[in-house]
Amino acid sequence: KKAKAEANEVRVILDEIKSRLVLVARAFSGQAIEIYPANNEGGYKRNSFFLPQSMILFDTKNDNLIFYYYRVVYMTIQRELNHCWQLNELQSGDLLASQQAAIQHAPKVLAVLNEKYPGVYRIFDLLYETLKAKDVYKRQSHGCLLGFPQCSGVHPCPVHHSYVCLLYTSRCV
Repeated sequence: KKAKAEANEVRVILDEIKSRLVLVARAFSGQAIEIYPANNEGGYKRNSFFLPQSMILFDTKNDNLIFYYYRVVYMTIQRELNHCWQLNELQSGDLLASQQAAIQHAPKVLAVLNEKYPGVYRIFDLLYETLKAKDVYKRQSHGCLLGFPQCSGVHPCPVHHSYVCLLYTSRCV
């Protein structure tokens, strides 16, 4: 019960901040973006952004809130660069292939993020370092993208594709 109570203290719920995120998305994109809950890491489709229904990945409510703002700006750039693919465009046509494509394009998106919005890029660095310090990837048998060594598309660790990659993966859905 204590762990659940602590998690609820730092949890940020998408529905509670959605209107603010819509304003940010519209300001950064210049488009009429709408935001909807996603099952996993989310992504975008035309003017619809899909984000996790809630976030408790970080130890503070503020970091979980900042994560949402970061993701909105990241997806705005991803959309601007037209890094969009449908599952049927990928060789295997599955979710994992879509996630791998997002990871492959992440350096380009992050470079533009750093160039256009260095303050937001610093948020990425802080969130990334926070996750790295938590050692979430070392607790997984396959490693993770945070450590870069062993995680692969064939044997991904669960953290790799559900939490850590939230920082730089989103797909067209």
